[in-house]
Amino acid sequence: MSKTTQHSAALRQIIEALAPFKDHDAKMQVSTVLTLLEIAVHQEEGVTIHPHGLQKKIGYQSGTATRNIYYWCEGHKDVRGGHNYARVEADKTDGRRRELYLTEKGVAFMQRVLTPLCE
Repeated sequence: MSKTTQHSAALRQIIEALAPFKDHDAKMQVSTVLTLLEIAVHQEEGVTIHPHGLQKKIGYQSGTATRNIYYWCEGHKDVRGGHNYARVEADKTDGRRRELYLTEKGVAFMQRVLTPLCE
């Protein structure tokens, strides 16, 4: 297989993997996609992620982090969302900090994202 063919196949897999995000919200921003992907990868690796860590990892401002977390979690009166793909829990060692996890609905959605990449 030529390098061009490999690149083309990889790009098609990425497009297929991102399709569930497009189907969910065709105007979704990349930072919103990355928010859920980072929560998922940390959960998969058994590593806790906090909103501040997510903000630093993706490189966006605090307000953007909060908005994206609300979008995937329970929503907020001023923010679209409330999709319940993720949840926020109090940190077990420091109740002032918050931890982010996927819900069962979020895990199912991520399976749709991962299917084209794992075939």
